[in-house]
Amino acid sequence: MTDLFFRSGTPFTGTPRFDEKGAAFTTHVRTCGRCGGAGGSDAWKFTGWTCYQCGGKGTDGTQTDKLYTAEKLAALDATRAKAAAKRAEKRAVQDVSARARAEANRESFRASSAGALVERARAFADRSPFVADVVRQANRRAAISSAQEAALRKTIDKIAAETLAVAASGWVGTPGERITVPVTVARVATFERQAFRGFGTEMVAITTMRDAAGNAIVVKSASFRAEVGETSCCAAR
Repeated sequence: MTDLFFRSGTPFTGTPRFDEKGAAFTTHVRTCGRCGGAGGSDAWKFTGWTCYQCGGKGTDGTQTDKLYTAEKLAALDATRAKAAAKRAEKRAVQDVSARARAEANRESFRASSAGALVERARAFADRSPFVADVVRQANRRAAISSAQEAALRKTIDKIAAETLAVAASGWVGTPGERITVPVTVARVATFERQAFRGFGTEMVAITTMRDAAGNAIVVKSASFRAEVGETSCCAAR
């Protein structure tokens, strides 16, 4: 008798059956996939131990398995391998094409005004988590939204202006002498500390102001309060 095999290549050792076309097959009882053949489970004891899928039999009908000769199995395996190779070749071509399109898109983005802005923003990435995040995403996707572009431009322009202001800042007045100059509040930071008088704590404001020449004047006080953008006359010593 000709040796027969399951599709997996495992040898068949029983007695085969044949359909009307002469193809060999066999059948086996299929184990219930819900209870694993036990017919029920203690996990269901509160709603009824018996498995509802197999009704307690532990089986779930019969399954038909085709049987193959060694020659037929080899032919099927060869066909499968050929199809797999063809799919792999197609994927490789698609991957090359996709990479080419992605690189072309990246080059186009780099040459655009948005790409130039992102390149400029690299220098400010360590000064702002927002800038660092937008630059990282833009480089990964080779794209940036109009809203991101506007926000990025505004942020790096602000950082650049602050950098220039700091570089231009110098000493104002004479040590020990009181000065009064018009200023604009640039930044306000606060922290809490133990009150110098009495009990409890007090809130201290560190207010950075700039005069018309861009010089920074910083006031650290628990009593002085100002808002960013506010213009006033500052008396300092």
